[in-house]
Amino acid sequence: MKITIGPKHLEREFTFTIPEVDNIGIFMSGGLDSSAMLTLILKELVETNRLKTVSLNAFTLEKPTGEPLYATRILKKFEDHFQVNIMHVNNIPNTEEAIRQGRMASTVIVETCKQFNGLMYLSGNNMPPPDIKIFKGGLGFTYKQTPLYQQPFLNLLKPHMTDILYKLATDFIIPYTHSCSRQLIGKCNTCYSCEERSWGFEELGLADPETIDL
Repeated sequence: MKITIGPKHLEREFTFTIPEVDNIGIFMSGGLDSSAMLTLILKELVETNRLKTVSLNAFTLEKPTGEPLYATRILKKFEDHFQVNIMHVNNIPNTEEAIRQGRMASTVIVETCKQFNGLMYLSGNNMPPPDIKIFKGGLGFTYKQTPLYQQPFLNLLKPHMTDILYKLATDFIIPYTHSCSRQLIGKCNTCYSCEERSWGFEELGLADPETIDL
């Protein structure tokens, strides 16, 4: 599939294809990015008539900001919308350090990929260059290519990933997503995740529908 995404000044063509595989896995958080990634997977499988023949699996690591809870309801919404079953391996033990930082431990990601017999996707993206946007906070790390899993969003920005949900008509999922890396309900409006989410909508000239509380 090929789609044009992003606001005019950041617009780009994005191509996404899935090779012939029997099993697909995705690291699922409760946020916009993994929802956009799952949208691409589901839409591509529909377009290539493989939705009923490929096994779909979601993996969610434990985190203090409710990812297992948000991911569960997001997956249910996608299952109902696409009439498909997604196996969910939830609350995978995370490392204490990663939990404190509100992220997924790279060691756990690697181990999960090694145990999974299929093609795995991770929706991580890096910070935009400073000439595009400067945030008060930061990721604190950089995503890099690895043969263990696919990262189609590495060179995309938050407006691009947010726009995928609108362009592929799955923006209904946005009110069920949660981005804040500091609190379970609502948003702090000061962490990097909150800043980036707001920026994604602002660049598209859209209002954030806000999250429906758990």
